[in-house]
Amino acid sequence: MTKTSATALQDQGAAALVVDRGLKYLVSDYETRAPTKYTADSWKPFAKALRTAAAVADDTSAGKSEVADAKTALMTAAGDLKAADEGTFQTAAGLPNVDYLDVGPATG
Repeated sequence: MTKTSATALQDQGAAALVVDRGLKYLVSDYETRAPTKYTADSWKPFAKALRTAAAVADDTSAGKSEVADAKTALMTAAGDLKAADEGTFQTAAGLPNVDYLDVGPATG
């Protein structure tokens, strides 16, 4: 093996390690998210992408493009997560819906 090819292989290994570490970091970060905070419909594809990304991150034979694809899919699914409805302001039954911006000054 020539010095040039050895250096090229070393550079490829370093690049793969950087990509892999990025995926492992994302997986560990996203694993902290709680499914109850998101809608079930948005959580399902996220959970699937997270499982796939974790498997790819643990696969020492995964190629650079496989790692990049898993990372992209995970980030896309995370971006598509929708927060679960934690309640909304509603008008109480029988009370008028008042727009407080249109109410004049208080008189007394």
